[in-house]
Amino acid sequence: MDISFPPQSAYEARATSVAFPAVVNGHTRRCLVTEEALEDHFGATSMEPDHLRQIFEANRGEIQVVAQERFLSGATGDVFLRTQDFQS
Repeated sequence: MDISFPPQSAYEARATSVAFPAVVNGHTRRCLVTEEALEDHFGATSMEPDHLRQIFEANRGEIQVVAQERFLSGATGDVFLRTQDFQS
């Protein structure tokens, strides 16, 4: 399976998440990491969109690993990453 993550990200107010793209076998998929996960696991201290994007960017590698695992496990369509996805 070929998975890559273009460098874009954007705050998604409707989903209260930071969205980022994944390209899976040539098809673009949307991934979202919730405000709650950014606060609980990555230490976000504000729910301001710019702050959440900064926290996302600082932890992009770890977040992308979890998204990749979801695709490798058979996820199709959008992938929503929540607090429990980052707990061991």
